[in-house]
Amino acid sequence: MRRIIAVAVAAALGVGLTSCASPTDAQKPTASHSTIPKPTPTNTGSAQPADLASTSDLGVAVYDAGTYLTTKDSGFAAEGSSTDAFPVHSRAQMVRVSLDGSSPAGEVDVTGLTVKDSRWEGDPNLAVLDTNEGPAHARSLGLPWMAEGAFDSASKWKLTNHKLVNFLLAFYVPTSATVLHLVVDVPSQQVPITLNVTLASD
Repeated sequence: MRRIIAVAVAAALGVGLTSCASPTDAQKPTASHSTIPKPTPTNTGSAQPADLASTSDLGVAVYDAGTYLTTKDSGFAAEGSSTDAFPVHSRAQMVRVSLDGSSPAGEVDVTGLTVKDSRWEGDPNLAVLDTNEGPAHARSLGLPWMAEGAFDSASKWKLTNHKLVNFLLAFYVPTSATVLHLVVDVPSQQVPITLNVTLASD
């Protein structure tokens, strides 16, 4: 098992970033949604990394990319409930994730990278991605939505050394939540990397 260490790689990464997690099968949205209006974030985020960590050949940084209020219901209901968990005007936190390779081979295989099992501190449920409006916010910031949008190949993802790869995630924020524990799992790195993003105050 590789030893994960927090390192001062903010200067090397040189970009803002944030990250996210996917709902489980029980958390999939159940409602259809129409065209999303151009997003207007309520908070523009920070240029400084919220957290960073590395393995021997991969650096990961996450940035607070800002928050916004949703313009429609999430379509998501917790198991055993018929009430929308995040109705219109719920707050969503955008997270930018930045990846940087440093392998002797010149590239790092990050095939299968996922951001899952992420949770808000104090909440036993998995964090829920805003797949309704999050992609529009990513486009407005000029970023790919989720890791799948950051790589050309659908089957094999390669990270060239010191050529940064960024993508955006957006999570619904439960009432009273303040810290998101984001879990980035890269099969080639053997162990998941957990990074923390603290919700900015309004």
